Amino acid sequence: MAGDPVAFVRELKRQPGGDIWLCGGGQLAGQLLPEVDELVVRLNPFLVGSGVPIVDREFDSRRFRLVETRPFDSGVVVLRYLAG
Repeated sequence: MAGDPVAFVRELKRQPGGDIWLCGGGQLAGQLLPEVDELVVRLNPFLVGSGVPIVDREFDSRRFRLVETRPFDSGVVVLRYLAG
């Protein structure tokens, strides 16, 4: 993607339509963190080594509050958080 991803997302938010989803993490998620108002995290019950961080950026504290927890028989838990 060429250009500023934050400016792009802010422009999308001004347009009519549905939610904007970013699937994954890393550097793009780190750049867009100021625009994130909800997190959906899928927690898997096994470790596989190193991976992609949820956000890849310098430390910048941001509080989210847990609003939903959905456990599955497989051991996976989906956690939904809202900003604020």
